[in-house]
Amino acid sequence: MLLWLTINTCLQVVCLALLQIMQKPTSEFKHPMNYNAFRQHAKDMVDFMCDYYEGLEQQHVVSNVEPGYLAKLVPDHAPEGMKSL
Repeated sequence: MLLWLTINTCLQVVCLALLQIMQKPTSEFKHPMNYNAFRQHAKDMVDFMCDYYEGLEQQHVVSNVEPGYLAKLVPDHAPEGMKSL
């Protein structure tokens, strides 16, 4: 039930946002979105949410790196001068 409510809420927010973009141009979006683009973006969003929830049990709950692994990668001292790219 909670999963359905979460997906339903996400879909409502995405649909409202996309509908607003479609209806009127703003400075950020020069041209309103057409219905085919809206349909594709909505399908992509649903696919993303389904893939996310479908693979949720395989996600790590805690980090899978050893403590201090990053400290070993950082130099002891900052560079004296700039390096060329």
